[in-house]
Amino acid sequence: MDCIPVVEQRTKNGMKDAGCVCDATDDLMLLQSAIEHGEDGLCVFDRDLRLVHVSGPFRRLLDLDPGQVARGTPLADVFGAIAGTPVSGSTTRRCERVMADGRTVTVVQSALPEGGVVLSCRRRDTVAAGERIAGTILDNLGLGLAAVDGDQRLVLVNDMLVRLLGLPKDLAAAGTRLQDILRLFARRGEYGPGDPESLAAERLARFSGITEPRLFERVQPDGTVLEVRYNPMPGGGVVFTYADITDRRRRETALRQAEQRLHAILTHSAAVIYLKDTAGRYLLVNQQFERIVGRDSGRIVGNTNRDLFHPQAAERMQASDRLALDSGRRIEIEEVIPGILGERTYLTVKVPILNAYAMPEGLCVIATDITERKQAEERLRQALAEQNAIFESATFGIAIVRDRRIHMINRALEEMLGYDRAELAGLSTAVIHASPEEFERIGTEAYAALERGETYRAEVRIRRKDGSLFWAYAAGAAIDPSRPRHGSIWVIEDITDDRRAQEALLDATHTAENANLAKSQFLANMSHELRTPLNAIIGFSDFIRSEIFGPVGQQQYLTYATDIFNSGHHLLTLINDILDLSKIEAGRFELCEETVDMIGVVENCLTMVRVRMEETNVALHTHVPTDLPLLKADRTSITQIVLNLLSNAAKFTPPGGSVTVTVAMDDQSRMVITVADSGIGIPAEALESVFEPFQQANATISRTHGGTGLGLPISRRLMTMHGGSLTLASTVGQGTTATLTFPANRIIREG
Repeated sequence: MDCIPVVEQRTKNGMKDAGCVCDATDDLMLLQSAIEHGEDGLCVFDRDLRLVHVSGPFRRLLDLDPGQVARGTPLADVFGAIAGTPVSGSTTRRCERVMADGRTVTVVQSALPEGGVVLSCRRRDTVAAGERIAGTILDNLGLGLAAVDGDQRLVLVNDMLVRLLGLPKDLAAAGTRLQDILRLFARRGEYGPGDPESLAAERLARFSGITEPRLFERVQPDGTVLEVRYNPMPGGGVVFTYADITDRRRRETALRQAEQRLHAILTHSAAVIYLKDTAGRYLLVNQQFERIVGRDSGRIVGNTNRDLFHPQAAERMQASDRLALDSGRRIEIEEVIPGILGERTYLTVKVPILNAYAMPEGLCVIATDITERKQAEERLRQALAEQNAIFESATFGIAIVRDRRIHMINRALEEMLGYDRAELAGLSTAVIHASPEEFERIGTEAYAALERGETYRAEVRIRRKDGSLFWAYAAGAAIDPSRPRHGSIWVIEDITDDRRAQEALLDATHTAENANLAKSQFLANMSHELRTPLNAIIGFSDFIRSEIFGPVGQQQYLTYATDIFNSGHHLLTLINDILDLSKIEAGRFELCEETVDMIGVVENCLTMVRVRMEETNVALHTHVPTDLPLLKADRTSITQIVLNLLSNAAKFTPPGGSVTVTVAMDDQSRMVITVADSGIGIPAEALESVFEPFQQANATISRTHGGTGLGLPISRRLMTMHGGSLTLASTVGQGTTATLTFPANRIIREG
């Protein structure tokens, strides 16, 4: 039987028991029956290329005699009988034979994997139909497909491969040498720099050694990415498939980038992000969530809220999860999540993940920590409550105004105006102004100040609900200085009583000033009446003590006359001081200005006090430069001032002390005269009071040292009239320094 060699072959492969042999025989008989009744003809040759089996359809289609296809007939003879040309070897061959009845039969020679050759034949019309179907399939595979035989010639190529590789038509035909195609690619530069022939030969050698499937990617010059598969065929040759995976690579790149962005978001987001399934198990968490629970993701994923949080918190969180899942919609809640750092408040958004049937498959949660915001809101609420308490409990009126309309007033202002706050809300501030003119004037002034960022302050008249007016102190400031008309706050205080007290005080002041002026005018008018009899007393007592008209006779009378003279002279000095002060205060004292040599003035004054200082053993020192400029001043007044200061220094300096007089020009071209003593000094709290009339440092001074306390007040007023100043610096027990400063405009420069 023709099937015996095959059975023997299977037996050699290990099926030696009788049962297996019988089964194999049955299978072969079934196969032989199928071959005998098929449309295609088959003729099989062994490794020695001798015929071992031929099917009936093969003989009938080719009109072969049994002798031409007898068992053992060489392949060359059989193929020669069919094609008319003898062949040798197991290389794939294809030929067509036109039969006597006009039929065209296609014969294909193919190698078997374990050696041997098979010839198959088919009528051309059947082949053409099959080829058309196969061609349609190949061209619509979405893959580029090509096959080369063992001689490295193109057997098959589809249109997709032609387009992908840009093959010209002459190279896309069956029978084209693979080397010619590779040479084209080398010339295009697809294999890099080098000799195209060498590069093509190198690639061809690689194909020759393909024994196992290969898979790699190839990037075309235009950027197209191709996935290339090489699959060796059993009888020699290779099948190539080319798939354009450019879009897939782009999608993979986009997906990878999206995954990277998602990972970056999850890693670096300040928000807590996690995914759960419908059973509440964590599927994915970011680092923020890890920080909350103090675990890494490996110890979180797969667990539920009950595994991570205390029962109350877990139940609360699970309830909101269930609400989102059951509703199938996004929910937003404020949620307190406990963690290793304590409880924090989060603004949580929970979004159910729905499948194609709108059924929830999981939950996406994004939670933002708003603890600080909630604390700030609580602080703001507390601050607003405190401000409202202050607003309502203030004893003065407060109003908030927007664009000159009343927005809000406090309780105190309600009582002050007689309005309920609801009555005034939204009304123009004109309703509380005394008149339309004042409304316009105050508005212009106030908003000009507010726009400069200043606080407007004024005393204004306010109208109550009953129409009565009262004086108020109003102070306003813009809530936002850049937009003063958008809001300002005003403090209003009823100053009616203050105004009355002020007016009463002003009236009293005017009365006192008028009385003082009347006194000064009276004393000034009385100067002649007082001085005339006093001058007579002084003059006659001087005659008596000088015995001008002869001896008095009694020494006691001379003593009395001397006492009368000294007392009268002292009284005259006192009256002169009082009259001078009265003239100054009454505004009737006029300076008689002239050019004054201060060197001479100082020397004259020193002469008048030198004898007294010598009598009391007080040293006198002077520092008066010889090049002092002249001074424009009232000589008498200046002399009186310097003499007053020297007299005080001599009077209050104890024996053994010293008085120093210095005259100099300062760096501002002013003339400065200082009289410094080492006397008893003046307490700090009395340094200003000594400039008040009839005031001295303490009550015992007048009794101990005499004096009326008018010298310094008169001296300061005279210096003020000259535009200068008189100041004192003193330390009790160490002495006092009096400083006279004449302004630069009174200095007369030579030339």
